[in-house]
Amino acid sequence: MNVSFQGSPLLSRSLALAILIGLVGVLLLGIVVPAYSSYVDARNSVEQLGLALSRLNVSDTEVAGLKAEAARLTSAKIKTVGLLQSANDSLAAADLQNRIKLLVESVHGDVRSTQTLATRSEGEFRRVSIRSQIATDLPGLQKIIYTIETSSPLLFLDNIDIRVRPNQKAGAANEGPLDVSFDVYGFMGDPT
Repeated sequence: MNVSFQGSPLLSRSLALAILIGLVGVLLLGIVVPAYSSYVDARNSVEQLGLALSRLNVSDTEVAGLKAEAARLTSAKIKTVGLLQSANDSLAAADLQNRIKLLVESVHGDVRSTQTLATRSEGEFRRVSIRSQIATDLPGLQKIIYTIETSSPLLFLDNIDIRVRPNQKAGAANEGPLDVSFDVYGFMGDPT
């Protein structure tokens, strides 16, 4: 097939140049621009992944050190569960006294006296004890004992002495106020 264009040579050259520019434009828009865009995206992804990899590139000794520290902290936490968390024995005893006072007052009882007993070592723990004398009724005493024995940190009752005060009403001996004396103790970890 033979196509010929009958026109001025300037017009035919302009038309050929326009077709050439159109083909170059189609090549640029259809192939080069998308390829370049993909190249830029890939390069940015490589840079971002390189930065992420450098942040994650932790040495084995650092990982081992972090695991050891986590194990130590977990072990320390387990060793202190249930223990009194005070700076020293005196503060722990004061905390026990305050707990007993608030507990007795919550059941409308009366704290007659509290006394700090000597702290003593029992293995790797120190036993912090107080002696309390209170006045309350039977339901109040039940709540006090239950709360002490189910509290956290772990507390223990010892040397419980319960006396019924005679009531002025005849036949109401079982409903009279109670005079109660008991020791409460808990444990602290040995600081050594």
